Amino acid sequence: YGGKFRPYQPSQSEESVGPDLEEQRRGQELIQKDRERVQRELALQRQKEEEAARRVAEVRRMEEQARISFDERRRQEALEKEQEIQRVKGEQERERQRREKERQDLEAKLMKARKEEEERLTDHSKKMETYQQQIKRQEELRKKLEDDERRQREEEIQNLKRLEEETRRAADLWEQKEREERK
Repeated sequence: YGGKFRPYQPSQSEESVGPDLEEQRRGQELIQKDRERVQRELALQRQKEEEAARRVAEVRRMEEQARISFDERRRQEALEKEQEIQRVKGEQERERQRREKERQDLEAKLMKARKEEEERLTDHSKKMETYQQQIKRQEELRKKLEDDERRQREEEIQNLKRLEEETRRAADLWEQKEREERK
């Protein structure tokens, strides 16, 4: 019943009427009160239904919110997992690069050490060669000196022998001369 219900208002002519009309009026008032009570009950029922519909809508909204929340949490967790994977991959890549750099540094140090060792050995070899040449020259000089000394001694010996021979001849001549003079 959608329209506004107006309570019954008896006109003055009806009030002056007799008992039948009075009962009829009372019956109509009771009917009117029943209608008002039914209308109130209907309004209350409608209010309860609207409240129930609001609750159902609220529950659905909360369920939807929870589902969205759950989906969002899953998306967030997936994002966090992806970020963690990327972070770990980044750390692994940085570690790989660090190890590669260490390897390259070690190779460079090794190459440098090899080069220095080769240079040192070359220098050492040159020094040894120079040293051996010096020793050889000294040996040659020593031999020459020894040869010179030997030759000089031999010459001195020859000179002494010649001198001795000359001295003996001179002595012999002197003796001969003296013998001749004594005769």
